[in-house]
Amino acid sequence: MVIGGTFPRFEESQTQMMNNIEKFAKTFVEIGLTKIKEDEREKFTDPGVNMTITDAVKIASRKNNEELHKILADLIVQRVQYDDELKQVVFNEAIVIMDKLTSNQLKIITLLFVMNRISWHKIQNMSQLNIFAEKVFSKLIPFRDTKAELGHLGSTSWTETSLGS
Repeated sequence: MVIGGTFPRFEESQTQMMNNIEKFAKTFVEIGLTKIKEDEREKFTDPGVNMTITDAVKIASRKNNEELHKILADLIVQRVQYDDELKQVVFNEAIVIMDKLTSNQLKIITLLFVMNRISWHKIQNMSQLNIFAEKVFSKLIPFRDTKAELGHLGSTSWTETSLGS
């Protein structure tokens, strides 16, 4: 009875996972077709790229989150576009870590990156600052800066290497 009682929920879960994979596939095709050049498409036969896609599909299957699907699709596209081995490893790691971070934590990381790494000398007047704030900061703020969110971020070695330098 215990096992039989869980099968309907298991089937619902499998259906949701398949729906999430279909949504991710559509997002990937929409993004990929506009960004991946014809000569880059042959890279999809590379075993490393296949493993990267497999990782992204696993992550996307667990969450019905359009923004996450877009980020994963864009990371795959960038992974395909670069021949530099270090950049490929970085994109692979970025995909894997997406399953370990909340949407809120991604906002925090992005905000820290924007504050520390974006060149501010191009903003020369209040109008440009307002445009920048509307396009960038409005999507990142507000975020929850709870001890749990920040503590989890601090526990990942990724944040130490990418934000600490």
